[in-house]
Amino acid sequence: MRLMQTLLLLFCLTGSSLSSWAQYAFSGEVSSQTWEGELYLSLVDNYRKLSGIHPEQIINKTIADSSGRFLFVGDNLHPKNNIYRIHIDNCPDNTNSLQHFSGHCLNSEEILFIARNTDTLALPLGFDKELFCEVRSTNKKAAVFTRLDSLREVMAFEFSKTQSQANKQLNADKWIKSFQKFGQELDEPLAELYGYALFSDRSSQLFSFYLNDLEDNAYYQALEQRLEQQYPNHPFTQQYRNELLADRFLLSQTKPKSRLWIWLIAFLLLSVLINGYLIYKRKNRNATPVPIASLTAQEEKIVQLILENQTNKEIATSIFVSLSTVKSHINNIYRKLGVSSRTQLKDLFSK
Repeated sequence: MRLMQTLLLLFCLTGSSLSSWAQYAFSGEVSSQTWEGELYLSLVDNYRKLSGIHPEQIINKTIADSSGRFLFVGDNLHPKNNIYRIHIDNCPDNTNSLQHFSGHCLNSEEILFIARNTDTLALPLGFDKELFCEVRSTNKKAAVFTRLDSLREVMAFEFSKTQSQANKQLNADKWIKSFQKFGQELDEPLAELYGYALFSDRSSQLFSFYLNDLEDNAYYQALEQRLEQQYPNHPFTQQYRNELLADRFLLSQTKPKSRLWIWLIAFLLLSVLINGYLIYKRKNRNATPVPIASLTAQEEKIVQLILENQTNKEIATSIFVSLSTVKSHINNIYRKLGVSSRTQLKDLFSK
């Protein structure tokens, strides 16, 4: 531990790359009084999994020393820019099968950054011991996601005040263009995928606005070209290309068709809904009612999103509130329903 403290001190004071020990060195601080769990370093290979802990993405893990300092070192990262995530939580051991390795632990923090194998990076504590609020790195692109997170917080606040559908459309158009412009100014296609993933998520209320934009906006084709030029063999490039093809096909299917097709699709959807309802009623005929009368409309919506396995950040995006507000709602839900974890909540609604 003393050696790690010495290395961290040298890095923070002198900006040393610690290259005599390893090619990359990612250091930081956590409040030892608040955080006791392990820290995970993950390589994000799917931009639909930017948040949470995913076992297949983990490449290193460590624990902070008694003073709260931690260090990741090694020589196994890609030589070109990639997206990485450092995550810490206080999930108890008996919840790691669901909450821990799905990013569902309420008491967790994480940060996304861009790095190469030769980079050094520091994550010092901020004001009032705020965690992961500043990124210092030899890579100029490292901190792009903290800036994008700030932009998303402003967007979520504006959407929370929007009521009419017309205003939502105007706000969506504005923010889609804002993320696209800001992403291009960052001159990093990997950062642009952050905004694309946000708006093109099919479970999000923003998806329909994204489809409207996709129909006549040349930005998406240009982004594909930038990815192919800078990251021709990266899995993100193929993932983006495939998703764009799928979304364009979906867009083509949503254009006006003959009335016969419209009625046929409507009939099939109605049949599925009726069958699903009958199966649900039969399954739950003798089930004990779940005590949800005390939940607010917003809390009921959050419960539904939890049952759909959305993470806290995904819920915040879906209902356009901050992450801290989502955590507060979830704590209230647990208290009202007499549960203490997502597992118990799902069991309650599966009876």
